[in-house]
Amino acid sequence: MNSIRSWRSVARALAICLAMMPAVAVQAHAQDHPRARPNGSAALATLPSAINPAATSVACTYNTPCTINAGQTATWGGNYSWCYIGGVLQLDTIREFLSGTPAGATSPPGYTNFFNPNPYMISIPTTYFSIGLQTSPTTEGGQFTLTAYGEGTFCGYYAFNPPTTQLTILAPTATPTPTATPTPVVTVNSADLVSNDVSVTLTDLSNGATGALTVTANGASNTYPATGLSGAVAPGTYSVSFNRTEMPPDVYSSVTAQWTVNSNAVTTIYTLPEDWEVLGLVRHSQYNVPVQSNQCKGAFKPAWVVDSNCVYKKTHLQSNFMVQTNLNGTGSSEAFGLVKPFLTTRAPTLCANVTRPKGSKVSNNIKTNNTFFMVPSITGSCGPDLVKESSVATFPNPKISTSPNAVCDDSILLVQASQANRAVKDVGDFCPACNQQFLGTNGHIDNLTSSSACNGHSITDLGNYWTADTQGQNN
Repeated sequence: MNSIRSWRSVARALAICLAMMPAVAVQAHAQDHPRARPNGSAALATLPSAINPAATSVACTYNTPCTINAGQTATWGGNYSWCYIGGVLQLDTIREFLSGTPAGATSPPGYTNFFNPNPYMISIPTTYFSIGLQTSPTTEGGQFTLTAYGEGTFCGYYAFNPPTTQLTILAPTATPTPTATPTPVVTVNSADLVSNDVSVTLTDLSNGATGALTVTANGASNTYPATGLSGAVAPGTYSVSFNRTEMPPDVYSSVTAQWTVNSNAVTTIYTLPEDWEVLGLVRHSQYNVPVQSNQCKGAFKPAWVVDSNCVYKKTHLQSNFMVQTNLNGTGSSEAFGLVKPFLTTRAPTLCANVTRPKGSKVSNNIKTNNTFFMVPSITGSCGPDLVKESSVATFPNPKISTSPNAVCDDSILLVQASQANRAVKDVGDFCPACNQQFLGTNGHIDNLTSSSACNGHSITDLGNYWTADTQGQNN
């Protein structure tokens, strides 16, 4: 407008406006009220884009009970009446509000409508109001009385007539959780190659289930089945075993148990605490601590025995006693007790500043070394005392080897053809010759025997046995 219009010109404009709008509410006069109170029409209308409801919105009629489901959006729309202040029809900007909303529902504020009675702009629907109530699936259900009102920038409070409307929210019906069919459970409790036992527990809460149970040892290149079960088995705890002497050489690191119930295979993989290094058939030779007084033969030759004070004592020892002591690592002399080849002990370091006497020969050659060091007990390359009939020597040197080769304190299992254990022995020494002389088997291990024979040829092999290094399983 280019000039201030008189009250009469405004009234004429209003008359034109009212003539062009068929659905408006009764007007209110600010001079009759401290705040203008135009009434809201309950006419249903389309929700404007500002609300942007979900696809599941419900259009409600104001002052008419409405019902929605939790998770839906209820909307109301209508028209405002004009507002006068001082007898002058007002342009106004109105925001609508909704109170009394239930927990879990929101009525986004700020739905702004521009209220313009100018007859020259009457083609623009500026007198429209819109209110929305958004609920969620967790909104509480029940009947609610909602109060709607507007707040104008100039005219102030806009009351709705009537001031409230009714809304019923239906709480969602809980979908019952389907009862799951119990799944069979397979548990491997333990697996022990020495005792040749795998313990498996089968559980099924549905009762009456039966099925085939298979157990396999898993190697790097092979899987090997256990024996002892056939046909369908019911829930319970079972022990199965392996035909060990037929188990292929490999490093086995796990055991698999599979129970097939009603064509449903339930599988469990059990990781072994210690790998099973299956060697297969191995030659087990024997070595001993030769006793000088026990049938030692050969000419006496000069020899030197060194004590812990690095004192060299000249003596004479039979040649075959010295050879066997050099070969086996320890000998029992009549005059000095237990002795070991000089270079295999701490003597080279302990006696480094002591000049060896003329004639003392220090060598790794079993036929030329004639110098020995006195020791208090029988020890091997691993350090701790060796035990006759229980300790074994392996190749390469177990003190510096790494798995899967045998290392110090590994347990070596010997199994007979009948599947009975022949022995379980501990790795404690180095056998330089055990990388050869397999005699048709897969390997060679030397076993410390309690024989005291001075002649090595009188000590025969322990035999050929299926052998596995259980990596310390039995220690």
